[in-house]
Amino acid sequence: RHLKRGDHLLRYAVAVARDTALAPADALGILPSALAAADDPRAVDTLTVRYGQALSATAACEDAASAFRAVLRRSADSGLRHSATAGLAGCSLRLALAAQSAGRPGDAERWFMSATIGDSSSWTARRALIGLADARRQLGDTLGAATALLRAQALGSNDSLSHVAAERLRTLAAPQSAGDSTRMSTP
Repeated sequence: RHLKRGDHLLRYAVAVARDTALAPADALGILPSALAAADDPRAVDTLTVRYGQALSATAACEDAASAFRAVLRRSADSGLRHSATAGLAGCSLRLALAAQSAGRPGDAERWFMSATIGDSSSWTARRALIGLADARRQLGDTLGAATALLRAQALGSNDSLSHVAAERLRTLAAPQSAGDSTRMSTP
């Protein structure tokens, strides 16, 4: 087959995107072309993970989450699934914290749940469980908040997140005074 100049450029984009560590802004510039030129499913999934990572690094976490979910739907490769799961958890935690800060506990709850995927004993998942407890408490679900805090505490060792979860459990168990706010602060 005779390749046109544009075909050579697309193949070059795939090669660069696969084999080179690119700055996030550079990756966002070249990865769409590389994805368009990728000729096998594994290459598409690999490039999609890299695209999600670049989006995440530039704070475009909603778009990154979509890319990571696409890889999780498509790929059976354990390495790609692990990378996509970690990327999705990190972006979900950032989106949850942003929703929580904006006073949207329902959105925060959804994103915190998404951040608990994968290794449930990871710092990200345990931090998400603490945030999930905050969101559930704001939504009036005290039992759900306590359950999330107990999970966060049980999954860790004697570290700072375990201490935060224990303190939040004590606060949750304490009788609420009439003027007490249901909003819990986050670390």
